[in-house]
Amino acid sequence: MNIPQMPMIVCLNTADRQLIGMKSIWIWENFFPSIEPQVLFQFIRERFPLKWKDEDILTAEAILRKLLLFEMDKLDTQEWRWYLNTEEQDLPQGRFFARGLPQGLPHTYFMANLFMLLIQEKYKEVFPGEMFFM
Repeated sequence: MNIPQMPMIVCLNTADRQLIGMKSIWIWENFFPSIEPQVLFQFIRERFPLKWKDEDILTAEAILRKLLLFEMDKLDTQEWRWYLNTEEQDLPQGRFFARGLPQGLPHTYFMANLFMLLIQEKYKEVFPGEMFFM
């Protein structure tokens, strides 16, 4: 007897885990901060057209860096502790970039969806079958 495989739903928040009748996996509560900008940069960079000239590639890379990297500036000691979720006295010195992608900017939701493509590839290797990402 062949039992049909239940689709897997990959959930991004705790409310989605309440789905009834479907197997679900919860990814991260802090999804946006967990996105590694360098991995996403490389994923997009590998898809640049081969016919682009060197100057076009350099321009596109510069734009992509500006879309993915956010420098933290002018935070006082308490704000650093809140951001880093620590009571440590040793706080970042010099240039410091935000963890992952910030929420609220229109393009970061698109970038997060691109990152989900990477996650989907890895999940398909480990969990064969039909998947839906919410």
